[in-house]
Amino acid sequence: MFELPDIPLIVNFTLVPFGNAKKQSDGTFQCQHGEKECEANSYEQCAIHTNPGVNATTGVPNYWNILECMETQLKRAKVLPTPSLVTFCANQDRKDPQPILDCYDDEDLRKELNEKAYDATPSYHKYTPWVEVDHKELENQDELVKQICTVFVQKGGSPVPASCNQHKRKALRRYSTCDVDGVTL
Repeated sequence: MFELPDIPLIVNFTLVPFGNAKKQSDGTFQCQHGEKECEANSYEQCAIHTNPGVNATTGVPNYWNILECMETQLKRAKVLPTPSLVTFCANQDRKDPQPILDCYDDEDLRKELNEKAYDATPSYHKYTPWVEVDHKELENQDELVKQICTVFVQKGGSPVPASCNQHKRKALRRYSTCDVDGVTL
């Protein structure tokens, strides 16, 4: 989605790094794939928290490149979530990694961000990534851009981005490389 220059400008994008975590009776969270997944979620929540807003020119969230880098490294290079990974990815995006690391080291803030992610994750979500467009589940994620364009036009959006017209002529491909849970577009 973010590779298309005009689509991010018409989207209110929310990413919630939480996966299929469950809240335990003692208030802690247990992640589906263990403690390392919870650590990665917390680092990503801190990247979002410390890099709010979007680029005014592109519409891309300010945290996006950091998360995309982290997800790529975690999945393809099979590295663990560590301060050095956060530093590497923040530096790749020319951002200071220290606010993210400080956020992660603040146990109270980390708990608050986990609670926020828990509250933002629909209880009815069945899998990850869970994507919604206009508060409705997107069943075929290959049609993300098509659905964004459809909703934009239905709500009277104008002018229609050129990328919307291009998708009438060619097949869609998957645009998101991150696990995106509870996305509201």
